[in-house]
Amino acid sequence: MAKEMTIGEVARQAGIRPSAIRYYESMNVLPPPRLVNTKRRYTTEIFEQLILIKIAQEAGFTVAEMRLVLNSHAGDVQFPGGWRALAQQKLVEVGKRIEQLETMRYILGEALLQDHLSTEEAIRLFQPLLEK
Repeated sequence: MAKEMTIGEVARQAGIRPSAIRYYESMNVLPPPRLVNTKRRYTTEIFEQLILIKIAQEAGFTVAEMRLVLNSHAGDVQFPGGWRALAQQKLVEVGKRIEQLETMRYILGEALLQDHLSTEEAIRLFQPLLEK
């Protein structure tokens, strides 16, 4: 049998807090651990699951979306189109966010070029961007 670790050992090795592990378990993002005398025990498989969570976070997935992605990864697809449909939807959201950020960059850059920018001038200059 593989060596089992406590939640503290897993947290230290993964560089996260034990409360994060308990949170992901409570949200059904991580499967419940084996209990020994009411203490959580984990195998090294937990690290692969934590890596998947980190990847999903970096991709901008919410906890609810992570639950769907990780459950579909385990073969339990609970939404139409599977994880690919969710990834495609997230890609569209990211594209919209990039457009927003580019608009913000443009507005800030233009504002910095002005010696003085009155409220009226700012509205005239940036209103077309807000009407998109």
